[in-house]
Amino acid sequence: MKVVFHYDAGPALRRQLESYHAVGLDIVSCSESDNEPFETEVRTADALWHVLKPVTASVITNAPRLKLIQKIGVGVNTID
Repeated sequence: MKVVFHYDAGPALRRQLESYHAVGLDIVSCSESDNEPFETEVRTADALWHVLKPVTASVITNAPRLKLIQKIGVGVNTID
């Protein structure tokens, strides 16, 4: 399962996320400040872990495999 984590993860968190590959989770961290890698990765994602940057209808439309949008934090007002 491919998960896109839309967050500016540091090196320690990236290493921890990579460890989940052993249990079948391919977690790709994409910086919230660089749209191009995020837009490319989310197209083939099964799940999106979202922190602050809004998840627009366009993002959802362009991610046909997406089954889950998980807000990391509180509220869902940033998800169309």
